[in-house]
Amino acid sequence: MAYKGLSLEGKKALVFGGTSGLGKSIALGFAEAGADVVPVSRRAEEVSKAAGEIRALGRRTLESTADVTKREDIQRVIDRMLRE
Repeated sequence: MAYKGLSLEGKKALVFGGTSGLGKSIALGFAEAGADVVPVSRRAEEVSKAAGEIRALGRRTLESTADVTKREDIQRVIDRMLRE
């Protein structure tokens, strides 16, 4: 649930761990506030599910998997988000 009066319209949010638990709640909250959100996890099926929920809120998203212990994975996701 987004905070009343909070607008993230025109913003992009990248949420590592954004497919379950607190991370997913944060990702959906950002989307409810108007941000386009990229939820990231190691599990593609979880990313796809979270991205579907973000799209259902009318926001844009990308489906990206990454291992946050690998710097190159993190950089790849950031670069893709900034390009698209």
